[in-house]
Amino acid sequence: MPDDKGQLPNDGVYRAILWALVLTVMAGAVFAIVGETVLHDPVMVRVGTGAALVAGAIYVFFRRLGARRAAKGEAGRSDAGRGGPPGAMSIPMNSGGARRRDRKQWPRPQAAIVSASYRSDIPAFYGDWFMRRLDAGFCRVVNPYGGQIHEIPLTRERVEGFVFWTRNPGPFGAALAEVAGRGYPFVVQMTVTGYPRPLETSVLAPERAVALIEGLARRYGPRAAVWRYDPLLITSLTPPEWHRRTFTRLARAISGNVDEVVFSFAHIYAKTKANLTRAAGRHSFTWDDPPEAEKRALLADLAGIARGFG
Repeated sequence: MPDDKGQLPNDGVYRAILWALVLTVMAGAVFAIVGETVLHDPVMVRVGTGAALVAGAIYVFFRRLGARRAAKGEAGRSDAGRGGPPGAMSIPMNSGGARRRDRKQWPRPQAAIVSASYRSDIPAFYGDWFMRRLDAGFCRVVNPYGGQIHEIPLTRERVEGFVFWTRNPGPFGAALAEVAGRGYPFVVQMTVTGYPRPLETSVLAPERAVALIEGLARRYGPRAAVWRYDPLLITSLTPPEWHRRTFTRLARAISGNVDEVVFSFAHIYAKTKANLTRAAGRHSFTWDDPPEAEKRALLADLAGIARGFG
């Protein structure tokens, strides 16, 4: 729960209020159901429903108030987000060990693997920001689902290693050398698919991307980079046979520079579906989410091709 000491006495009271509201919603719902199905009392139904709705609205208000005040307080105490990814405090660095931000965070000296970041391409666009946070020894991240702010230590003793996610590590070369020089283990998860421009409008040409992987392997070894051939999209521009040919060509070029490749099909969420449909109309192609059996068959073929190149 976010702190809100300007309105509530302490965090325990704030949490108790939220739980009381949750219980009120549940009690109101039960009251309404009993009135409807057991006692057939319309007054009970109205009272229970009204109580649940009012308590739910107050709960949402307090959650948003606490998150907003916590975010404002953090923004006033630090410039951690300055020059970083878009959003006032939306710092796209997350860690599996992140805890709620307060004065007692990270009570145990345990190290964590820091993902930087699955939400934004930090190596391509925010290398300077990353180095400022590394020098400072910490960064802050906002939970996108609740607004809570977590502080993530970035000192060497608290970081087991970094995982960098990118489609273009070129601008991050100097920062990566500094990371290695300070003794941080790292791996670069690099996406290279070779998709036609209607599907990927602003990424490196595959030849340039392969050259960057080769550069990482020369400097840091073949385990420094993981090639990601994902997400797989089945369209009239990229049918299964197109994937087999393209993956074979890329695997031949990348062979010897990585020892791992990851491939997976796109998850067609509502936003993904809308974006694909809009792009298909603009560029005159069709797309499909094939049955599970067809997906497994294509993945098996790609795995066999990958094994053939070591």
